Amino acid sequence: MSRLCLSAALLLLLGTLVASTQGCEERSQIEVVHLVDRAPGTLLPTDQSSSRPAELPPAFCLEPPYTGPCKARMIKYFYNIRSRSCEEFIYGGCEAKKNNFEAMEDCMRTCGSWRDFCGPVLPRDAED
Repeated sequence: MSRLCLSAALLLLLGTLVASTQGCEERSQIEVVHLVDRAPGTLLPTDQSSSRPAELPPAFCLEPPYTGPCKARMIKYFYNIRSRSCEEFIYGGCEAKKNNFEAMEDCMRTCGSWRDFCGPVLPRDAED
């Protein structure tokens, strides 16, 4: 059930990003209709302006950072879909989620291709 919810949220997010773009329609002719049935990292249909297929980054890159219940104070990195970049966060040391990287480079290598999907950078929440 949670995988279906995550897939639906991902579909909505990508649909919103594609629909809200201006001036980049040629780059973002990605069909998201069948996205719910795709596994993370599978190839999307080729866009109309390129012969190269677009690769969907892992869905866990959309998850917020998770400190966990432990009390250690370790600096880790997570991919922030709002800013489209990897950022530091404090990790407690146990029960890590997948959007938790030792190095900025690992984070960008794994999740950074979300930047390639055309659309506006989402605003930060007021409480950030």
